[in-house]
Amino acid sequence: MPIINYDQKFLPELTKIYNEFKIKDSDFRPLSIDEFKAKFIDLPYKGKIVRKIYIDEDERIKGFIVADYDKSVEEKFGKKIAIIDILVAEPKNFSLIASELIKYAKKDFEKYNVKEIQAHFIDEKNSEEYNFFKKDFDSERKWFYMECKVFRFPKDLIELSEGLRWEKLIFKGKKSNVKKWIECYNEAFREHFGMRPLSYKELMSYTLEKSFDAEAYFGIFDEKSKAFIAECSCEIDEELNKFKNISRCVIWTVGVRKAYRGKGFGKKLVYKALDYMLKRNIETAAIHVDEKNEIAYNLYRSIGFETKRYRSFFIKEI
Repeated sequence: MPIINYDQKFLPELTKIYNEFKIKDSDFRPLSIDEFKAKFIDLPYKGKIVRKIYIDEDERIKGFIVADYDKSVEEKFGKKIAIIDILVAEPKNFSLIASELIKYAKKDFEKYNVKEIQAHFIDEKNSEEYNFFKKDFDSERKWFYMECKVFRFPKDLIELSEGLRWEKLIFKGKKSNVKKWIECYNEAFREHFGMRPLSYKELMSYTLEKSFDAEAYFGIFDEKSKAFIAECSCEIDEELNKFKNISRCVIWTVGVRKAYRGKGFGKKLVYKALDYMLKRNIETAAIHVDEKNEIAYNLYRSIGFETKRYRSFFIKEI
């Protein structure tokens, strides 16, 4: 079966099969062509991006892969890693198609001396996909998906001491703080498994999404050091909520600079996120946490989050 490189003429068909084949994913919603292109084609990473398409004997598209080798990931982890951004294949032939797509992607990455390939956020409930990676890759690391009902709480839980203030992202003008927020993010997750460094270009790409809200990206700003000491990011995907008939906000990141940990700032960030949800009448808060991050897991449990399912990170040596 031929494997071909991506061409823009295939974009409508790729969007179509994504919407058809990924429906089993717990967080799936249909994407428009423009949304699909922004999310999986126009990736904001510095390095090599591989896009391969699987065509059957009747020249019908049955699967595709988008993966990247990001130089910033190499700088963080000290080795060249390729990350699968999306892999979609016809469910009844998933293993065959996925194997071929990864084999051809690996050939491209070997030219750059990539030593490892990773697949991120694989849903345990998408059995064809999950079972393939479980069998074909070397190791697995789970991220728990947790939820709690949004609830009212005493406002002193989000009060800050003198010299600290809450600050949302500001993109333009003299008060722009985006780069300082990114610096805090990258320091907070410097040693964190599975979190690639965030670039200005990547953050700006988020602003193109319908669900982006600058007020959902905030942090604790230290007036003395003129820097963020902690950050948080959330997302209310109204299209997904409508498609799933739910009312949910996902807390994507809760990060505290190393020097400020153990002082309760992580807890304040979560409560501030809940406050953001309360003001928008959201019913359910969701968050993901690495199975080995016991401090964060126990924090979320203490607030009321419960594990509902998990996603997995899979790793394979090339």
